[in-house]
Amino acid sequence: MTHFSRALSALTTALVLAAGVVGPVQAQSVVNVYGPGGPAPAMQEAAKAFGATNNITVNVAAGPTPQWIDKAREDADVIFSGAENMFTDFAKALPGAFELKDAYPLYLRPAAILVRPGNPKNIRSFRDLLAPNVKLLTVAGAGQTGLWEDVAGRTGDIAMVRAFRKNMVFPEAASSGAAKEQWAQQKDIDAWLIWNIWQVANPNLAQVVELDEPFRIYRDAGVVLTRKGKTDPQAPAFVAFLKSPAGQEIFAKWGWDARPVAAVDGARSAAPLSVSSQADVERRFARMDTNRDGAVTWEEAAPSRAREFDSMDKNNDRRITDVEFRGQLPIGSFDINTDGAVSKAEFLATHRLMFMQFDADANQRISISEFTTAQRATAKQAVLN
Repeated sequence: MTHFSRALSALTTALVLAAGVVGPVQAQSVVNVYGPGGPAPAMQEAAKAFGATNNITVNVAAGPTPQWIDKAREDADVIFSGAENMFTDFAKALPGAFELKDAYPLYLRPAAILVRPGNPKNIRSFRDLLAPNVKLLTVAGAGQTGLWEDVAGRTGDIAMVRAFRKNMVFPEAASSGAAKEQWAQQKDIDAWLIWNIWQVANPNLAQVVELDEPFRIYRDAGVVLTRKGKTDPQAPAFVAFLKSPAGQEIFAKWGWDARPVAAVDGARSAAPLSVSSQADVERRFARMDTNRDGAVTWEEAAPSRAREFDSMDKNNDRRITDVEFRGQLPIGSFDINTDGAVSKAEFLATHRLMFMQFDADANQRISISEFTTAQRATAKQAVLN
């Protein structure tokens, strides 16, 4: 088991305890996940990885909404989307099942041009799609609602919109899955405007041509816990896994842009630790290294994290709100069940996950070098957030 897998198990156990369940995680536990087909390959691989680590079943039902919406009304724990507008549609189809404000954008992917293998029309850029006798496939629904118009209208030139529309095949496909079937059947279609991830998942179906700037746009895959999912500690733990470096790696494999977030509002990158701050890091490390063996275990680190939580919980209600919270990372990094507050179990579980991530040699002990690296990374992430 990798150090990250151990961290996930610790996270799940902490959440189970937070829910008042005593004993090991139940092998029969099931998390039900629903959403569109685009993010499905990444979501299914993430479900398999998380399930294997935690000895549970994560069912992912994906595709056009009518295929799964009735079942989702009965037992959905997690809903994922392929674009923000989809959550609005899901909320209408699942009234009261989840809070729209709780939806969390996971990762972006760019629009791209898919062409026939070998690129017989020699399509290299968006403007090549406007040439006479180019047949274009588009989708008018789901995560691609308005996609072609957004792309064609990027420069504010109505002539481009008109030229693109003139080359479109009508009626537009109702979903990406329907477009895939149409692409396979109608060999006279030259190009398909869609998200890059469809070529990653179907490499023999087409080859990809990146959209050139300024025509490249992005939309995200998001995730939200249902009211039912918030009552099962495994569902928030799965969502936490999707946000984690392991989840990030899986999504990147399937073509999603899972790079670290860029600085916002002019924030600067974190500077290297100065001599004085390095000395401060060493003092904090020494305080945690209670047996003075030159390394810190989680058992040594946990009490200081618990005291940190207690110092912030001013009203002693065992929950930290945004008003009470103090820390380099945003409160959302700790709010695993997205209820707007952080419990002690969530706080400790998140810190243990961080501990395992920075245990580079997976020996369950943090050296001063690993601790320094962790502090620099945390400081940088704080600046980026």
